Amino acid sequence: MSFTSLPNDVIRHIISFCPNTLNVIKSLPQKKKNTLFDFDGLECIDLDHEEFNKNHHLIGIRTRNIYLRHKFVNNQLLQLKTDNYLRIVQMCPNIEIIEDSSGFFSDEVLVRIVQNCPLFTRITIWCHFDLTDVPFIEMARNSKNLTSLILHVDDDSKVSDIGLTSVLQGCSKIETLHIHENHFIDNTLYREISRLSSLLELDITNRIIITDEILIQIASGCKNLKKLSVLSNSLSNECLIEVGHLCPEITDLGLNLKFTNLISLIKIVEAFPNLLNFSCYGMTANENLRIMKKLQEMYPNLVIYPNKYFWVKN
Repeated sequence: MSFTSLPNDVIRHIISFCPNTLNVIKSLPQKKKNTLFDFDGLECIDLDHEEFNKNHHLIGIRTRNIYLRHKFVNNQLLQLKTDNYLRIVQMCPNIEIIEDSSGFFSDEVLVRIVQNCPLFTRITIWCHFDLTDVPFIEMARNSKNLTSLILHVDDDSKVSDIGLTSVLQGCSKIETLHIHENHFIDNTLYREISRLSSLLELDITNRIIITDEILIQIASGCKNLKKLSVLSNSLSNECLIEVGHLCPEITDLGLNLKFTNLISLIKIVEAFPNLLNFSCYGMTANENLRIMKKLQEMYPNLVIYPNKYFWVKN
């Protein structure tokens, strides 16, 4: 049986889970295309903004997952298609996942999404200079099914810890949380993370205000963590050992460490009984790289970064 002889519902379902949606559709006979898309939308689509702008017929009430890519010309991002998102809000009331390759949303678009798409569960947002707290306060009120939130906060962003704290207070089902910023000077936002008892993956960056006290508070409230990545200049080895005792299920750990010898590093690794992947960031000194090589020799089943490709030869 050929692919095109399958029932239309089956073909649509298969297309939904193929990357680059249009490439698959173009391979179909025209007669099949004419009957295939007289329906209420593909479950998932993967298009760039220009392609989507010409193929609105691919979305509808069946659509659950939309991934839109941006084009760059001479390293410059092409003009964003706000109308595309407003059309998604209008045509896809059952949307669950909205992924944008740049995460560049306006206040208007984000507010419309959270007001009209109550089922959406996952979003990545670039908090640029024009974005404010308004959509995040709205998200706290309406997005009760949110399970994954990934935020990149520019230094000149108008988004404050007030808006993001309100999201963490209002969206208690969050399982994956990434916050990359060096923007906030108040630690209220990070203390609020400890209330997310269902949190499984945490990736946070603030080199100043993430202290031993903050991380231990988070670990005390989020004991089901499986993945943890923290970039901070204020953490002690003793704090990391305590986190391992509080969150024994962690399998993936990423840190920028200030260890000076192999023994201190071994103590950290031993504190995480289920550790499978260990990443150390900011390691440039030859001595640190040699220590990591020795650690790999001691724990051959542990995936370590920097790995052998970064090690300095003896």
